[in-house]
Amino acid sequence: MIKMKKKYRIHVEGEESSLVTNFSTLGKKYQVDKYLMENVGREGYKKPTPVQMASIPLFFEEKNLLIIAPTGSGKTLSYSLPLLTLLKKRENDDKSGVKAVVLAPSLELAS
Repeated sequence: MIKMKKKYRIHVEGEESSLVTNFSTLGKKYQVDKYLMENVGREGYKKPTPVQMASIPLFFEEKNLLIIAPTGSGKTLSYSLPLLTLLKKRENDDKSGVKAVVLAPSLELAS
């Protein structure tokens, strides 16, 4: 894992987690719905970007994250795939109220 982090220049402060090196493990390890994984493949994603490798496991562990990476590095998929999966698992919870808050810095990114 240390070699992978050096190779992709991944720097994590705080709690460490494993890296996701391919999307196929997400379905098994985190119970990501099959249709979500099919959509990821259909959109042309072959393997996770470095930001996705490091952040997806932390999102599934429901850790607080601050990700700093360039535009086009894969941040949106990093949070949206775990978010959709976790919301689906909790859709029958009796608790009402806010389930998630997603902030977008610009109209283009919000679209």
